[in-house]
Amino acid sequence: MSTKWRTLILLSIAELLGMSVWFSASAVVPALTQVWSLDEAGRAWLTMSVQVGFVFGAFFSALFNISDLVPARRLFVVSAFLAALSTAMIPWLASSLLPALVFRFLTGLFLAGVYPVGMKIMATWTQKDSGLGIGLLVGALTIGSAVADSAQFSAAISEMCRAEFTGTALTLQTSMGFLLTLITIRLIPTLESWLGWRWAFSFLVIGPVLGIWAMYTLRKLPEAKSLAGGKG
Repeated sequence: MSTKWRTLILLSIAELLGMSVWFSASAVVPALTQVWSLDEAGRAWLTMSVQVGFVFGAFFSALFNISDLVPARRLFVVSAFLAALSTAMIPWLASSLLPALVFRFLTGLFLAGVYPVGMKIMATWTQKDSGLGIGLLVGALTIGSAVADSAQFSAAISEMCRAEFTGTALTLQTSMGFLLTLITIRLIPTLESWLGWRWAFSFLVIGPVLGIWAMYTLRKLPEAKSLAGGKG
């Protein structure tokens, strides 16, 4: 096995294990529901608080170019450790929902230094086939944690942006993606109660339509020649 493929596989495994804490609290929701007398909203926020933390962390990182100023391997390792530590604090220090949500928020905050940074490292190892590399990374992550992302958009960003801003661009993209997911998760139940499930799910069509339009517009730009390893 070549050094490149060994690195890609190890990076995918590291990303999978680092992001596994995302749904760690969800696995014990039934037990926490009994112990803390959680209602439906409380159970939902155990997962959503991680997304909120991720969005805040990713936006902060993008705002100050942290992903491109701090060495990627160091940022990845420290962020993964702090995310794991925040998760470990829940059984040690949290005796009710509120402190647990704070630690879940911190978990998401630190994971903003894991997921986008992993994609940046992958992009540096797969400059000519970044779609394959990032697709491998996102695929491993999706299988392990049910956190889905658009490998196509991430690959396009890594190919078109300047190398010194790759980390920041990927971080900003993932923060916007998870923010959109968070809004959708909260909005769909409200629409379903107002309009019924058929119209509520029809609302989701807007996202793919806008995505197709955006990619079609992008393909017409001169810069799009760098996409797909120069195949445009």
